[in-house]
Order: sequence, then structure tokens, then C-alpha cells
Amino acid sequence: MAQGHRALQNTTITTSPTLIVPDNQNRCEFSFRNNDASLSVFVGGSGVTSSGANKGYEVKAGEGYWDGKSPYALYGVTASGSVTIGGSEVCHVY
Repeated sequence: MAQGHRALQNTTITTSPTLIVPDNQNRCEFSFRNNDASLSVFVGGSGVTSSGANKGYEVKAGEGYWDGKSPYALYGVTASGSVTIGGSEVCHVY
């Protein structure tokens, strides 16, 4: 089984859940880096929030995010302002 790598378009994350990467059952890895100087991005499912019961995984300013398992859609949200991220995805190629 071969793998294909592709860069994803830049995505601007705001205070509303924003799709970062869609469902892809062939995905075997996804990563991005939060290059903002001060804002965090919270990642999770479509109902992700920056606080409370649906608080997502926090990716702080300057940190990276890596997921080597999930084929499901990933959303992001900020507590305030906006952050633009870019990422890459590795997929199984059949």
C-alpha cells in the first residue's frame, strides 16, 4: 500500500467551529502548526468550543498538532479573534 502526501489550503479559524479537514477514510496522518503569536486553536468535532463541556484539544500559539489515527472531520475554534493555519495530510493510495 502506497501513501500520498498533500498540503492543505490555508484555513482561517474563528470563534465559530470551522472545518479544518473533512472526513477521509484513507487518511493515515494529519498535521498543522499554529503560527499565531498569541492565540490558541481548540480542535475537535463539529461542536467544538473553547471552554465548557465541548472544549477541544488546545493547540497553543507556536505549537503543532498531529493526528495519526482519525479518519474523521476535524474542526477548530478560537476563544477570540482568528488564526490562519495550513496543514498537510498523508493518505493511503490504493
